[in-house]
Amino acid sequence: MNLLDLKIGEEGIIKEINDVYFIQERLHSLGLIRGVKIKLIKKSPLDSPRIYSYLNTKLALRNNIAKKIKIKK
Repeated sequence: MNLLDLKIGEEGIIKEINDVYFIQERLHSLGLIRGVKIKLIKKSPLDSPRIYSYLNTKLALRNNIAKKIKIKK
């Protein structure tokens, strides 16, 4: 399961990020690390990007990045 599988209002826990090293490091520096709860709060009209809430902050992620973030419910 990945972030794209979430529906608005659902949340999951990050398991891993499967992307190139520099993208993983950037997402880690933004607080997206294993064990963090993340919730989908809004989709754009064209479905990308989507806005996620975690650690008292919000982040817009494009679908091509979100699909590489594995979660569990």
